[in-house]
Amino acid sequence: MQKDTPQAIENAKTANRIARDKCIRKLFLLSLAVTIVVTILLGFKVPNQDFGSARYIGSMIGSFIVIFLSSSLSFAVVRLARDASVLTAGLGTGVVIALLMSVNMYYSALHDLEEHFSAAPVEDIESMQR
Repeated sequence: MQKDTPQAIENAKTANRIARDKCIRKLFLLSLAVTIVVTILLGFKVPNQDFGSARYIGSMIGSFIVIFLSSSLSFAVVRLARDASVLTAGLGTGVVIALLMSVNMYYSALHDLEEHFSAAPVEDIESMQR
C-alpha cells in the first residue's frame, strides 16, 4: 500500500477547491444567461413610470438571485453527498435546477401577462354601444 504524502494530499485538496470554484462560476454565468434570455423572450421593457427602471433592474436581479441560489444549494447538497474524488460532482444537478427554475419563471410570467392583459368578456354588445 502506498501512503499519501502530505504534498499529494495538499495537491488533491487544491485541485478539488479549484474544480468547485469553476463549477460555481459556471452556475453563476448560467443563471445570469437564463435570466437575460427569459427577459428578452418575454419582451419586458423599462416601464414608463416613476422608478420604472429601478423596478425593471430589481426584478432581473431578484430572479437571478433566486435561480443562482437554488442551483448553488442543489450543487452543494449533491457535492456533499457524493464522493470527493469526482471534481464536477453536483454541477449537472445545479444546471438542471437552474434550467427548471428559468422555465418555471418564464411560464409563470406568461400566465401573469395573460391574466393582466386579457380582454374582459362582453355579455351584451348593445350595452357597449352608444
